[in-house]
Amino acid sequence: MKDIANRSEEILNLPEQIAIKKNIQIVVCIDEFQNLGNFEHAIDFQKNLRAVWQRHKNVCYCLYGSKRHMMIEFFQSQSMPFYKFGSTMFLEKIDVDHWTKFITNSFKKTNKKISTKHAIDLANTVKCHSYYVQQLSHLTWVRTVDEVTEDIINDAIHDIITQNALFYQKVYEELSYTQVNFLKALANGEKRFSSKRVLSDYKLGVPSNVSKIKEALEQKEVIDTFQPEITFLDPVFELWFQKTIY
Repeated sequence: MKDIANRSEEILNLPEQIAIKKNIQIVVCIDEFQNLGNFEHAIDFQKNLRAVWQRHKNVCYCLYGSKRHMMIEFFQSQSMPFYKFGSTMFLEKIDVDHWTKFITNSFKKTNKKISTKHAIDLANTVKCHSYYVQQLSHLTWVRTVDEVTEDIINDAIHDIITQNALFYQKVYEELSYTQVNFLKALANGEKRFSSKRVLSDYKLGVPSNVSKIKEALEQKEVIDTFQPEITFLDPVFELWFQKTIY
């Protein structure tokens, strides 16, 4: 490990050296880039990373992550080393129509049938979240002999909630009273969290509390705020919350 640390710049320059040697252009893709924030001496490492990468002429870097608020801070906060490092793109969820075709065709290839309605319901249940659509589809597929029924999908939904229940319980236990109440309002479809009615009905306190609650829930990776929309970051946690807590 000590040898690696001493040769860090050489290692970071490796893609550029390969590209030059082979006379090619290289694209390096790094997933969950926001996890660099958890490294020891994170800021110093990011500074070194940018200093090396910005000199590369034959390599481009595609940096992406699932925690939108953390990625925004990485690339749009002036205090961060990667401020304005490159173009920023926000990817939308895959549309339900595309998921429907994918799900029905995938079942068909294995001689099993799922109706268009059931495929739509399956994708919408987990808010078209890529990981959970595929997981819920698999759990449904495993239970299906010939054709998917509503009972099969409900069993699969119950299973996916149960698989994550212990983790969700731990998340819930770390929430404050007002944070839980905010999530109850969110689960109930409320939009105007600072309105007198919502503040009163869900015991959120004064309007200034709402911003603090939202920020805390974002930091805990429970909600995602992409103005003007506020959503549960994990759609299966939302299902668990609605079933277990609310």
